[in-house]
Amino acid sequence: EAAVGEPTGPFRVEVQRADGGLRFDDAVQMAAILYVADAVGIHFKLMQQRSDVYFAHDLPIRYGEGSGAEEVVPDFFVTLGVDVRRRGTYKLREESKPPDFALDVVTGSKDPRRAWRAKPELYAALGIRECWQFDPSGQRFEPRLRGFRLAGGRYEELPGTARGGVWTVRSEVLGLEMQCRGHELRMRDPETGEVFPTVDEATVAMVEAQARLREEKRACREAVAGARASEAALQAERKARVEAEAALRAEEQALAEAEAALRAEREKHKEAQAGLRAERRGRQEAEARIAELEARVEAALRRRARHARPRVPQASGSTRRSQA
Repeated sequence: EAAVGEPTGPFRVEVQRADGGLRFDDAVQMAAILYVADAVGIHFKLMQQRSDVYFAHDLPIRYGEGSGAEEVVPDFFVTLGVDVRRRGTYKLREESKPPDFALDVVTGSKDPRRAWRAKPELYAALGIRECWQFDPSGQRFEPRLRGFRLAGGRYEELPGTARGGVWTVRSEVLGLEMQCRGHELRMRDPETGEVFPTVDEATVAMVEAQARLREEKRACREAVAGARASEAALQAERKARVEAEAALRAEEQALAEAEAALRAEREKHKEAQAGLRAERRGRQEAEARIAELEARVEAALRRRARHARPRVPQASGSTRRSQA
């Protein structure tokens, strides 16, 4: 078959010719288409966990019956609520519904088919709910990004806003905001406010995240080593504190024993002093008794001496006179 298109890898749409090569008009178109494919894949498959969203690049959409069947080839389209399987052509008579979203990126100095001018009317006839066109160079229309929604069998342009050099239009089908930033096509999740990164931006972010992770791991290892060192120091401090407390208790015990011995010694000293005072009193009392006895003996001796002295007889008066 002429072309095969399906999501491969995580989300990237790879459309192959018969020889297996990618089919893009130029690098600008390739960057825009692959970016949109990645953003759509991230939004539906990762964030919303949906497995019924099919999207492809440069895959023919065949409509009509028999020999009158014809094809139209959007640069990129999305169909919600269908089986995700390998397709060579998106045949409307075999599918349950037409695509919901179609995007054409108008690039190159030549447009031999001039298809982008006629595609919106055909997309509307096929029932594609939204039609989008992006002109990176701005040579064909301004704003460079425009979207259309199907209403009453015809397309009406979706309103957009310009802010800070960014033109934004919301896709009701995808639930995302399509943005034109100069010559680049970007997509933004209105719920989170995050702009889906390009492959280069995602690669840089991944490298930076890996570097931060390595730094965090290094810091974590250092923190663990520091924590272990702190724990070891804490354990040593606890051990030293226990030993110090044990030494203090031993010292307090020795002090208590010394104080008890001192009190006992003081009691002995008091008893000795009391005995000495009693001995002194006994000696003084003995000395007093001795003195008293000595005094009594001396008095007795004096009395005895008085009684033992010889008596002299008295002479008569005449004798005393003659003697005179």
